[in-house]
Amino acid sequence: MAINDTPWTGDTANKLYLTSGQFTSTLKTSQDIGTIDPNPADISWDTINTPWIGFGDDKLYLQSGQFSSTLKTSEDISAIDIGPLGISVDNVPNTPWCGNEGPKLYLQSGQFTSTIKDSENVSAVDNLPQGVTSDGGNTPWTGGEADKLYLTSGQFTSTIKTSQEVELTDALPQGISWDGTNTPWVGSGNDKLYLQSGQFSSVVKTSQSVSAIDTSPRGIDTNNFSSRLGLTSFEGTIDAVSTLDGTLRFIEALEGTIVGTSTLAGDLKATILFDGTISGVSTLAGDLATIISVEGTIPGASTVAGDLTLNKLSLAGSIAASSTVDGNLQSFDPLVGSIAAVSTLTGKITFDKLSLVGAISGASVLTANLTGEGIRLLMVGSFTANGAVSGDLTVETSVVEMTELQLIR
Repeated sequence: MAINDTPWTGDTANKLYLTSGQFTSTLKTSQDIGTIDPNPADISWDTINTPWIGFGDDKLYLQSGQFSSTLKTSEDISAIDIGPLGISVDNVPNTPWCGNEGPKLYLQSGQFTSTIKDSENVSAVDNLPQGVTSDGGNTPWTGGEADKLYLTSGQFTSTIKTSQEVELTDALPQGISWDGTNTPWVGSGNDKLYLQSGQFSSVVKTSQSVSAIDTSPRGIDTNNFSSRLGLTSFEGTIDAVSTLDGTLRFIEALEGTIVGTSTLAGDLKATILFDGTISGVSTLAGDLATIISVEGTIPGASTVAGDLTLNKLSLAGSIAASSTVDGNLQSFDPLVGSIAAVSTLTGKITFDKLSLVGAISGASVLTANLTGEGIRLLMVGSFTANGAVSGDLTVETSVVEMTELQLIR
């Protein structure tokens, strides 16, 4: 999925859509979710999964990828508000959403818990909140009563920083997003996707009719997650005996090096790219999560004590020598590196839609489960020598191709 593509929802066909760019007539993919909720109202994108909201069953949903048929989780919010219409995800991640009954903006903890971290009654501003997003500091949302785009300060205060009436453009504004420069929003009056300049000017930079696809567009977001939240890159070095006790999160790129005996006690999350090196006897006590690509190396006697999660990943490097991954190794696309020598993986190894063209070799030990859960699991690497699988080697897939698979127990 390209970074500037546009996910949106349609209530007529009960589908999630992905339109190319901002905006073209090209529909890249869609997913029917009518059997889950017949009224999808809004959509977001967290670089891994698709949060969306449905007012048929009054729930928050988390759909795998863009888009699979897999529903990862959901949260019933009917006890909080009836008729939820807008949803987003911030950089924590927590889940902003809006409810029509309140009428309120809500901040739900995580993806998703039952905890409401904050809420803001917006009845004095607009009684029909329709869509909501996060720009990393403030809260853009739409109101159907006054047909306006609003920018509320923070998450959330009662301060309206600015607003823009859009009734002359479309009398039924629904979902809203932010790409760092412009404001994508959707209107069901004319069945169009709109790109409004800034936050907000009266200038509509472009629009795209989607009436031939769905006559009731409701929600919208952008795939440009980092620009929406104003997140940047890190290219430095974490070296020697540095200690990071919290979460280290890189949304764009981590191109530096974590060397020596550095310790990261929290999570290392590089959302776009990590092509540095975790070397020496460095220890990551939390989770190493990269969303797009890991091209570096986890060599030596490095230890990842938490989960090594490689989402939308090409692992072109190696988990080598006597490295230890005590948590879960999870890859959602291709793993082309090697798990070599006497490496030990004591958690569950999950490959979803995986091509493993590397090798699990030497005296490597897998003490838990090797599971392939994708539509197609292509293992062209080798599990050789005196490697051992103490758990299960399970492939839950319709097409299986395993070449040079040797289990010498």
